[in-house]
Amino acid sequence: MLLFSCVDCPERFALSDVENGKYFPSTGMCISCYRKRFKNRSLCFGKKSMYDPNTIACGEECPDRRICKGFVKHRKEFTKTKEIQDDAKG
Repeated sequence: MLLFSCVDCPERFALSDVENGKYFPSTGMCISCYRKRFKNRSLCFGKKSMYDPNTIACGEECPDRRICKGFVKHRKEFTKTKEIQDDAKG
């Protein structure tokens, strides 16, 4: 049963996809769309050089702040969705 829809693409996801780190209900986005953001040079998402959790914009206002932290931490291996998902929880 597909319960969730990504806000950036037409894909739909099941609860098992949440458990596997393919969909993030806290932001309504899927891992594929986050990978696209990560690769987009005009966006700050997941870029270690731009990530500063001590700023208001990055540390408090950004809706992707927890997931971004996971991409920064695992940037060379951003296919490890489980690790990114674990970082997003805490």
